[in-house]
Amino acid sequence: LPNPYAFHDTLHGIDSQAIRKTGLCVLPGKVLGKPGLLLSTQIRDGGPAPKTMPFKPALAQIISNQKKIGDLFLPVLMKGDLREFDQQMPYIHLHRLQLARLERLSSFERDDIQQTITRKLLMLYRQADSLVC
Repeated sequence: LPNPYAFHDTLHGIDSQAIRKTGLCVLPGKVLGKPGLLLSTQIRDGGPAPKTMPFKPALAQIISNQKKIGDLFLPVLMKGDLREFDQQMPYIHLHRLQLARLERLSSFERDDIQQTITRKLLMLYRQADSLVC
């Protein structure tokens, strides 16, 4: 889970126009009796069953698809993105940062944000199969 006291991991001054919903959630594999993390379409009350994949292949597919169209996948969490599933199991709704819409920031600041998110995502990717929730 994200550390709410890690203020150095918090982005400030991000224009809300640069944030987009992804419709994706990160779930503990325990929900479906599987190890590690899962990536799922958003869970909706009364809606169809969400599509779920192991985190690593799902993330690799998303990044590859975005790269093909010349875009980046930079997932971020916003306040309120940590939710509960069945009142006991946490899940995280993902938003996506669009760097091109950060017009008030310098290219140096945008590059730094991109590198920071990419580094954290790579760390999570490497640990995804062994994380226990």
